Amino acid sequence: MMTGTKILALIWMESFSGHFLLTKLLLKKMIETAKTTSLQGRIVNVSSSIYNWFSGDMIRYLCEISRNKLW
Repeated sequence: MMTGTKILALIWMESFSGHFLLTKLLLKKMIETAKTTSLQGRIVNVSSSIYNWFSGDMIRYLCEISRNKLW
């Protein structure tokens, strides 16, 4: 069973670190492709402002929704 701390760590990794890691992995492949095909691409990271939908403490909110299992 996952504790609140582990759930918060998982959310953080998925929400913040995941975009960074994906960009880093894609960048290597894009450099290789650009060298072999002479075509350049771009990576666009899009974020959300959903965090503005509520006011208060983010950690308390995440603990509350994990306790109620709303996901």
